[in-house]
Amino acid sequence: MDFKILEEFLLQCIKKKIFPGAVCWVGDLDQVYYFEAYGDSQIVPEKRLMTRDTVFDLASLTKPLCTATLMIKLYEEGKVRLEDKISHFIPEFKNSVNGEKTIKGLLTHTTGIPAWFPLYLLARDERWDFLARVNTGSHNVLYSCLGYIILGRIIETVSGDRLDVLFEKKIKKMLGLNQTHFNPKTVDEVAPTELGNSYEQGIARKYGDIKKVPWVQLLVTPVLPERCYL
Repeated sequence: MDFKILEEFLLQCIKKKIFPGAVCWVGDLDQVYYFEAYGDSQIVPEKRLMTRDTVFDLASLTKPLCTATLMIKLYEEGKVRLEDKISHFIPEFKNSVNGEKTIKGLLTHTTGIPAWFPLYLLARDERWDFLARVNTGSHNVLYSCLGYIILGRIIETVSGDRLDVLFEKKIKKMLGLNQTHFNPKTVDEVAPTELGNSYEQGIARKYGDIKKVPWVQLLVTPVLPERCYL
């Protein structure tokens, strides 16, 4: 099987700076037909070659691969119902606008909870009070990272364990995902996700002057992406 065209395509993408590097794998359950690394996994502050063992950030794939799957398992075990209200699991949500929202609403992104908010601008003990009351009032589908953060806490409350530990026990081992994890041993094995994030900085500025919170720059400049993973 000849993969010359595929290889030329990847090299052209790197040359045109569409992306700095890539790992390409082609195979099935029985055989690996092609497995090569190209370009660099990091370009600043210094270049680092891409390898076949480079770990990539799964970002929002965490929602279906981990959070939604763990919630489905709890449902199958009879430990939660889709109609259960958030306030039943999280004390801060009692007597709040979002406390009446359901697990089904969180799973289907129909609670009206906003897509995103820079929670790192809030003190840890303020975050759940904020999440309990922030709502757009929409009844339509609104993709929400915040909603899945709430789902994560519900899962931890019901299961009595951390989300990353539950993923290891109930999903990773079962599917044989040996190279998929929340906490890589070193940052050197992880490919940076992005060089800064002007989009996130723009959203964060709507809620306050991020320049007044110096440590926030560690979260919205190249430092964080070097540490991004599942």
